Amino acid sequence: MAAVIFFVVRFSRVPVIKSEFTALDRRSVKERSVPHRKLLNAGRGSIRGYELTGYLFFGSAATLVESLKSALTSEPHPDFILLDFSHISGFDISAVNNFQRFALNANAANTTIVVTAAPDRFSVAVKAILPERAMQNIAFFQDLDHGLEWCEEKLIERSLTHREDEASTRDELFHQSVDDFMAYLERQERFEHLVDCLSPWLEHQEYLIGSTILEKGEPVGGLYLVTWGRATEIDPDAGVRMRSLVPGNVITVAAAFGYYTAPTTIRADSDCKMAFLSLDARSLLEQEAPSLAIALDGFLIRSGSK
Repeated sequence: MAAVIFFVVRFSRVPVIKSEFTALDRRSVKERSVPHRKLLNAGRGSIRGYELTGYLFFGSAATLVESLKSALTSEPHPDFILLDFSHISGFDISAVNNFQRFALNANAANTTIVVTAAPDRFSVAVKAILPERAMQNIAFFQDLDHGLEWCEEKLIERSLTHREDEASTRDELFHQSVDDFMAYLERQERFEHLVDCLSPWLEHQEYLIGSTILEKGEPVGGLYLVTWGRATEIDPDAGVRMRSLVPGNVITVAAAFGYYTAPTTIRADSDCKMAFLSLDARSLLEQEAPSLAIALDGFLIRSGSK
């Protein structure tokens, strides 16, 4: 009995919060416009996220709930508290009961709880014991990235609704975004000019919405440049999104210089157009237009693309 008590006390002291973040520290992979990025920066404290780890039982769950309750009274007040269960190895019924207490407190504080990657048993147990009014204040998602995206969408929506009649605030947001927007246009202009110059060596390919552009493990024979539409890079094994791809993005940079195997899957979110530079075309480019090949390398380095 003494050994069990000693184990419980010691185990309850093991932190179950792996990391904390706000909207400024971590974003979803969804591409945002410059004004929307400014709104998320301004409301960074409105989203507070916690990556959880370990086993949740009455000791560790009670400690976690006390930490989360203190977050409800922090400044700025959080509109969303996101709890990621990706690294949780298990839980007992006391963890569900503790979550119920916190959910009621969050509901009273007008803070929405977003739960990601939770085991099905946990979600079912929570829905079984919480009153309907509290359940309306909880959202469940399959992974952290989708949960973050939902929080961001809600935060942007609330910010725009709150500011829609404030002309001075809208003007301020516009002026704050001008420099970033101009920098974005300059990058796009450089990209489009580069694609035009590379046209004799490029193959232009089109993909319908929902189609697979690259499959994980597939040999890649060259460099892909996104010229139209939107696509998403996915890790099919983990079932998570890696990044959002829009015009100006580069796929498989390493494939421009040698044999390469796709480490992830690329799927088209809309009808897409790609400019493809094969290895053979790359060799010809270096022979026929070395200065242009150097300009391409400079763009790849500046873009920081993978």
